[in-house]
Amino acid sequence: MKVLNKRPYDSGILAMGSGALILAIGIIAIRGFFDVGDQSVLDLIAILIGTLSGAGIIATGAVLLIFPDRHRILGAITMVLSVTSFAGTSGGLYIGAIGGLLGGIMSISWHSKNGVQRKQNESSHNN
Repeated sequence: MKVLNKRPYDSGILAMGSGALILAIGIIAIRGFFDVGDQSVLDLIAILIGTLSGAGIIATGAVLLIFPDRHRILGAITMVLSVTSFAGTSGGLYIGAIGGLLGGIMSISWHSKNGVQRKQNESSHNN
């Protein structure tokens, strides 16, 4: 259990799962776009924005697990990408966007009991 206090696993895993849902809905929407064929280029751009935001949420969740000291900025990026996922993928049927927002909030509010943040604060006070 000591390892769990040093890394924000719950928020990273929630963000990656939500991003995967958004990405899956985006891939389905892209396939549907090419099957129908009579939609505009703006529809495709919106779908791509939603799909790429899902991939970005997965990436921020993975980076969060590797670099927990950057949890605040990664949480903010996750939240922004979750909001932009509404563009073409309806936020992964809304469930993905809500999960991404919760993962971002959990990431921002995470604190280590005896790990990364304490070391970061001590090094900033020494300078």
